[in-house]
Amino acid sequence: ERAPFFPCDHKGTCHEAKCRCYSEDIVCEKSCACPASCNRRFHGCTCAQKERPRPCGTEATCECVALNRECDPELCGTCGALEVLDPINRYISNESVKHLCDNVAIQRAVAAKTYLGHSSVHGFGLYTGEPLTINQFIGEYKGEVVTAKEGDRRGAIYQYKMTNYLFDLNRRQENDSMRAGNKFRFVNNASDKHSNCHARMVLCNGIVRIGFYASKSIKSGTELFFNYNYDEEQKTNFREP
Repeated sequence: ERAPFFPCDHKGTCHEAKCRCYSEDIVCEKSCACPASCNRRFHGCTCAQKERPRPCGTEATCECVALNRECDPELCGTCGALEVLDPINRYISNESVKHLCDNVAIQRAVAAKTYLGHSSVHGFGLYTGEPLTINQFIGEYKGEVVTAKEGDRRGAIYQYKMTNYLFDLNRRQENDSMRAGNKFRFVNNASDKHSNCHARMVLCNGIVRIGFYASKSIKSGTELFFNYNYDEEQKTNFREP
C-alpha cells in the first residue's frame, strides 16, 4: 500500500537524489520536477482507438489499467481519453464513444442512475435506476479525506454507533463519508456470492479515488451490495440479502 503522493523536486536523477518517488519505488508523475528525461516517469498508455475491444477497457491490454490508474488525457495521446473527457462530449451516448478510451469514468464523473430506498437487510440501501452491464461504472464513493490516525479515532467512536463509512486510501489517509459523503455510503454488505458490485481504488492524477463498478449484469430497481471484507466478528449482526 503506497503513501500519499507528493511530486519530487530535486536536481539530477531520482536515483542520485534518492527522492521520495525512488524511495517509495513508484513512478514519477507529470507534476514531478525531476528532469523530463527521467526514466522513472510514467508516459501513459499507447492504446489505439478501435471498437473491439474498446481501448483501455477490461478486455484490452492497457498499461494504465494494469497499474490500476485511469488514463491521463495529457499523457495518453492515442486512446482518446482527451476526447472522452471533453465537456462537450460528457453526456453523449456511449455508442458515440465506443471506439475511445474506456478508462476515465471517475474523471468523467457521469454516474449511473441510482436512488435511495429502504434496504432489504438494514436501514437504507442504494438501488439501481437503470440496467447495468458487467464492469460498468456506477459512481464514485466520496467523503472527507482524513489521516489514518484520525480515522482510527473516529472508527473507535463509530464502533459504538454500529456504523462505519471509513475507506482506507493509502498508508496515511482514509476516506470518511459519515459527514461529507454521498449516497454510495448506503451500499450495504454482502458476501461475494450475493454481491453485485465492487469497489476499486484507482489512481487519478496522483490521487487515489474509489469507484464502484458492476460485478455482473444488474436489472433496474435492484439493491446494490458489495463485500466489505470485514472479519467474522465484525459481521456478527449482519444479514445476507
